[in-house]
Amino acid sequence: MGQVSDKSALAEAIRYALSRWPALTRYLADGRLEIDNNIAERAMRAVAIARPLCPCRAGC
Repeated sequence: MGQVSDKSALAEAIRYALSRWPALTRYLADGRLEIDNNIAERAMRAVAIARPLCPCRAGC
């Protein structure tokens, strides 16, 4: 980081990676973990879509 400008895109990418370093090393150490949460989001989408849009039961 000492050789890269603080405002450059490369420095921003390095800071991003370093801020997530514990999660990355946990993912690499445990092969059972998913890299993203798309599976959980897809499962929750069915629940959210099935829920009525109107909070009252009159059907608005």
